[in-house]
Order: sequence, then C-alpha cells, then structure tokens
Amino acid sequence: AGEDCRSVALPAISAGIFGYPLGDAARVIAATVVAWVREHPDLDQIHLVGFDPAAAAAFESGLAAAAP
Repeated sequence: AGEDCRSVALPAISAGIFGYPLGDAARVIAATVVAWVREHPDLDQIHLVGFDPAAAAAFESGLAAAAP
C-alpha cells in the first residue's frame, strides 16, 4: 500500500504441503481476486502462481467460475 505497485503475484498458499484442497484454494483465490479487481481496477497484472500443471488448471477453473 502506498508503493504504487502495478502487479501482484498470489500463490495457492497451503494447497501444497499443508494439504488444503487445491480446488477449494483456487476457487477462493480466484473469486477474491475478481471481486477485488472490480473494486480496484488499477493493477496492470495479477499472477496466480501454481506449482504444477494441476494448480494452473485449478486456477483456470476457479477464474472461469468467478468471472464467467
């Protein structure tokens, strides 16, 4: 905040070694990002970071559900 940042990266925190369900994490992250961007459209880039192809697919599915 206050740093004039233009991008942010968000990992699927706890969906790896801590065992939180990846699909649930991706849906929550995607829905939160979509809602936040609608209120704050000033970022240039948001990166949803996955640790493998399954995480990337989960984020893709979460985004499709959050922003049809």
